[in-house]
Amino acid sequence: MKKLNVVHIHTDYKFVSNSNIFSGDYFINKIIIIQKDTPYPAECKQEDVELYNDNNNDINKIINICNKVDVVVIYNLDLIKSKIILQLSREIKIVWRFFGVELYSKDYLNMISKKGLKEGHTLKQQITKKLKRSKAFGNIYYFLKGKENYEKLNAKAIKRLDLMLVLSKEEYKVIKNKWQNLPSFVKLPHPQFFDDTLGSNYEVKNSLQKPIIIFGNSRSAFNNHLDIIHIIEKYPIKTQYNFSLFFNYGAENFYAKRVRNEVYNKPYFTLIDDFLPKEQFNDIYDKSSALVINSYRQMAGANIRTALEKGVKVYLNNKNIHKQWLENEGFKIFSIHDFENDLKNDALKFDRKIAE
Repeated sequence: MKKLNVVHIHTDYKFVSNSNIFSGDYFINKIIIIQKDTPYPAECKQEDVELYNDNNNDINKIINICNKVDVVVIYNLDLIKSKIILQLSREIKIVWRFFGVELYSKDYLNMISKKGLKEGHTLKQQITKKLKRSKAFGNIYYFLKGKENYEKLNAKAIKRLDLMLVLSKEEYKVIKNKWQNLPSFVKLPHPQFFDDTLGSNYEVKNSLQKPIIIFGNSRSAFNNHLDIIHIIEKYPIKTQYNFSLFFNYGAENFYAKRVRNEVYNKPYFTLIDDFLPKEQFNDIYDKSSALVINSYRQMAGANIRTALEKGVKVYLNNKNIHKQWLENEGFKIFSIHDFENDLKNDALKFDRKIAE
């Protein structure tokens, strides 16, 4: 059996391990990481990883490498990868590992809550977002900002792609309905766990004086944190919980500053600013009773999966297709309305029956 030579191209260091789904007897893998402002950590470098920089000389080297293999896998379709795609031979199969932001950012106004847009953005930002979405002014805005080329390059790159790795068929149908020129769908494989040590740490969860409730997965405005903070603030019972915000990556912008101000000096909120090693990340989920992700779009997939592994009750927005998919797969998932009712009735504490 002939093995396929595959090149994986990453710019976000957090997701380099995603290439592992191609491990096995069918592929010979090479991982290319394009470094930007921060160098790739030396301690993370593996034998099959090659480091390059974001300059024309290195990009040309990457293009030459890619033109000699069978398959190129793109992780997150940004500007630099769009340029690479358009320089590759038609004989090369190109696979897009869809992250979400590539398309959902184009539909920003429908992905952000009214509260998030009004209170988490300056007036100038609100007007700018609306102009960018306007058919009449959108092209003019991008032209004046010098971003016309990115939109065109991105559209051309999408047409060139052969396959698209997406978390679920449900999500693909939603995005395909909005963006018709998408490549063919392939369901992203999901991790299989056979380690008996995984699962719910019931004793730790039950021993905590104040149950830990995680909400959000980053500083991204797509989390719609402000709506959840507003719900929490309505009920005096909030002081009986520890509401923990994962706030350790994403833009430090006006929105992030607004969220920080909303939780500042309130003892029932914990802001997690540091990027955690996997062991610490898992430890927090081991101790937590609930996870609240208020996004309208698919995101935080690894956080949700970890929560389910650890017996954490998961609350998702009804607008989020990830909720529908998980429910179709047989998981018990709760809504943001359920979250408010459970908070009001002091029912956010760990529930072993739900966990199992």
